[in-house]
Amino acid sequence: MEIDIRKARHGDFPALPSIFRNANDTLRKSRGGTHPDADVELLNRMSDSGLLGILRRGAVIFVAEVKGTNQLVGMGAITDNLPARLMGSTYSRSHYVLESFQKGKSGVSVGRLLREATLAEARRLGFRKMYGYSTPEAAGYHKKFGAVFYPRYNACLVGTVVLQYYEIELRKSILNGLHVEPYAYRAGMLLGSALGFIRRRMRSGR
Repeated sequence: MEIDIRKARHGDFPALPSIFRNANDTLRKSRGGTHPDADVELLNRMSDSGLLGILRRGAVIFVAEVKGTNQLVGMGAITDNLPARLMGSTYSRSHYVLESFQKGKSGVSVGRLLREATLAEARRLGFRKMYGYSTPEAAGYHKKFGAVFYPRYNACLVGTVVLQYYEIELRKSILNGLHVEPYAYRAGMLLGSALGFIRRRMRSGR
């Protein structure tokens, strides 16, 4: 089976939430993962519109498509916005692959193809570093692409599972030793939550 990796088009977006939820389901403790089922259900409880807003915000999205069909089986994204450009580093949004296409079940590593695409795009855009948070079971996957882990910046971003912080150097820079990204990321999350709360209050007329 051949897989095409390309940038997402507008018509692809409705399929992304189902890929996100299907991939998250494989992380359940009841299915051999590390995430308590309640954590996965919290992630998957978001509405399609809310989830798409998060996935698309300031992102360059790649999708994996079965060649010759319209079937999307995976997605991966990096952040490309003003804060990322100012820092010179891009956040690697989680790569999601349908369970039936994970771990080479399709005869090809869809996750590897998506990661190679996002790394190439990050280098093309001129970023010096890529950073992100890994689930415990995916740490080995990230190490294959040169990820270095920094346990002091690990965090529980959603739910109770401690996610492992990592960085991948894209080009040499004296700034790469400065680990400002985890602080900037969490500050962005807090700001986003505050703005979301304000918007909800305004819509409710209170």
